[in-house]
Amino acid sequence: MNGEVAFVTGAASGVGHGIVKRFVEAGGESVAIAAAADVSDEEQVNAAVDATAKAFGAVDILFSNAGIRIVHPIEEFPFARAETGSRGAATWFARKVADK
Repeated sequence: MNGEVAFVTGAASGVGHGIVKRFVEAGGESVAIAAAADVSDEEQVNAAVDATAKAFGAVDILFSNAGIRIVHPIEEFPFARAETGSRGAATWFARKVADK
């Protein structure tokens, strides 16, 4: 990992937790900050990335894994809401990390 900073969303459990373990096995250092961030809230996304960049100087790797669950009967699900789901969260994180 050569000192690279990885930002992993959804790292508390499941796939995100497994990815953090693999980063540590590859020589990374696990540090938890901004542990609670609602990935559907752009301000919280910005704050989490800003806190990471401030603490470590940069974000080199983004693993955007946290999901957003939108509950709606499928026949009533508005297409516009699909972009605010997990794909939208990944886009917000990628855009913010690219700025750092």
